[in-house]
Amino acid sequence: MSSNNKNNKLAEDIKFCTECDDQLDDFCFSDISKNLEEIKKNTANCKKTGKFKGDFCSKRFIADDDLEMFSTDNVK
Repeated sequence: MSSNNKNNKLAEDIKFCTECDDQLDDFCFSDISKNLEEIKKNTANCKKTGKFKGDFCSKRFIADDDLEMFSTDNVK
């Protein structure tokens, strides 16, 4: 399997949380999208209150430039 196919397979296996719904529409243009620490706090609060449904926060995916999770080194 090629490296690209492995990355695509891993991406398909991840369920992104989208419970914030409409807030995601223009999130990449918002001020908070540039503050990864605030996004992490928000994600922790979503988990604490039971709002978080998925494997990875969509806001964090949008804001984070470290996409190590999609590295072929992480494919089992």
